[in-house]
Amino acid sequence: MKKLYKLRKIFLLAAACLSLSLYSQNIIWQADFGSEDAFRQWTVLDANNDGVTWGYEPGVTPSPVVYRYHYANSGDDWLISPAITAAEAAQLMVKYGYMGSFYSEEMEVYRGSEPTPETMQRVAVHTNLKDKEYASYVFLEVEAGETFHLAFRATSPAYKLQLFLTSVQVLSVGNNVANAYPHRVASVSGLTLACSEKYVEAGKTQEVSLAVFDGTEEVTTEAEIYVCAPDGKEVPLTEPHYICMEVGEYRFYAHHEGKSSADAPLCVQAFHCVPALPADEQPASEDFFRRVLLLQGTGVHCGYCPNAVGALWRFFADKENTDRVCLIAHHSYYYTDPLYCEAAEIISSQTDLNAYPNMMVNFNKEWGTTGLSEDGFVYWLNEVVDEALEGKSSTNIALSTTYDAETDIISVNVGVKVAEPGLYRVTVALLQDSVYNWQSGAPSEDYYIHNGSVRALAPRDGVGAYLNGGSGEKQGYVYQYACEFDAEALVQNKHADNAFSVERQARVVAYVKRMDGLVDNVVACGMNDAVGFAYTSELPQEPPVGIRENNLDASAEVSEVEIYDLAGSLRIAKPGTDLRTVKLPQGVYLVREKRGNTFSVRKVFIP
Repeated sequence: MKKLYKLRKIFLLAAACLSLSLYSQNIIWQADFGSEDAFRQWTVLDANNDGVTWGYEPGVTPSPVVYRYHYANSGDDWLISPAITAAEAAQLMVKYGYMGSFYSEEMEVYRGSEPTPETMQRVAVHTNLKDKEYASYVFLEVEAGETFHLAFRATSPAYKLQLFLTSVQVLSVGNNVANAYPHRVASVSGLTLACSEKYVEAGKTQEVSLAVFDGTEEVTTEAEIYVCAPDGKEVPLTEPHYICMEVGEYRFYAHHEGKSSADAPLCVQAFHCVPALPADEQPASEDFFRRVLLLQGTGVHCGYCPNAVGALWRFFADKENTDRVCLIAHHSYYYTDPLYCEAAEIISSQTDLNAYPNMMVNFNKEWGTTGLSEDGFVYWLNEVVDEALEGKSSTNIALSTTYDAETDIISVNVGVKVAEPGLYRVTVALLQDSVYNWQSGAPSEDYYIHNGSVRALAPRDGVGAYLNGGSGEKQGYVYQYACEFDAEALVQNKHADNAFSVERQARVVAYVKRMDGLVDNVVACGMNDAVGFAYTSELPQEPPVGIRENNLDASAEVSEVEIYDLAGSLRIAKPGTDLRTVKLPQGVYLVREKRGNTFSVRKVFIP
């Protein structure tokens, strides 16, 4: 038995050597550290601005590429490679050599679509690096023509010594694996674990199908697959299928011939509900309908904030194309505001504005403004929104929601269609309308009704979830993101004329940010509703619109009436009778009326 084991071990070592020799024939890129000119093609970022970072020191061994320590600051220093382009869709192996010091160094490795930290996804962490040479490798998946960058981040604590990068090679090891599975994670060991679903409904018969790949070879039947359930219990699977019975996160990993993917678990989220998205009526179109996100910094204790509120009323009542504007109000002026919350503070911190009232479009900080009169805000809104609506969006968003009164859970499903490859992140905001509360500086009680107030964010930190797990999104793909909110995040409004109702008062806004941090597109949706992908080619010629303030009266000639919100969702459909009893949250709506065989559309404002 021992002899057979030794023979098997020798055979595996020989196979490994053969494989590496084959890999060496498929080098698609490697670093040239032979001259300082070659080193200058790399991007060096001293992220902590302490004047100590990566540098090139000729004649130093084992490599002229070295990070020297700072006596007081821990390292936060990036060395980012030039752009690397894959000619073919493939799985890549990145081999790199490095060396620490007697004092133990630390380093992280990243992959990103641009030479900036914001685009980077961490793929490896190395700690306790001594004064000996190391060699490691990670696996990446790329599409044909995809461009990416590698980054080596020095993270050594203060008062260490030195860290060397000695070599970097990128080798093609075959075609992309797991193409039949939309969700997959490649581990440092070379194992790739893939699954059919990323978001499922708990307790349903919908199975998560799993597959394991060692390099480019599928080894599902030979591999051991484990799942760690939300309760922390870890069990092996007898078949490569699994049904998530409880709500929570399930983490899968695999073992095969001494390799493990536990360092990069594949996560599947089970929710109470994953509402279905509307069908894409124009799957081949990239003529996306563009919307903008309008952020309002406000608070009930802010005596000047009614200037912005009044301006918004006038803007939405008088301005054309306001169906292309989604408003989020973050009550972040003072923590005793009943609408103040963690989500409001997060959005406020992202705007970098600390004077109130203020407004910003698409998180474009060049357009942030504050302290204007009502007329000043109206003028600013008209100018800036028109500018923001110019051009095209690279993403299109579909959105669906469900509210379950029994569990008090709001379930959200988002689909994002991509027209231009990039790195995008999606955020979902839970908003509340028609909240009655005193407002400082208000000229009348009309200002005591607060709308569009953010109550919660998903992901909770507000940074946004990568659509493709941190890898670049591909043209023509539709990526999914699902989340849930507890309706307890909403304010229990007890005012007699505005009794609390989740169905009437709650809605969600989903927005997608580009790599530069600006919003690329946005959409809003009410409860138990859905908004499909929108295209400019679908939009009808707009009929003349007449504004009739504060009423929904339909004339006797009208036989049918439909009322839509500005996100395009049908809110009410009924025969053309007296509509003064219609109950809708404050806002602007489109009323479509049928007279004989013709239709007309008018815009109304409900106070």
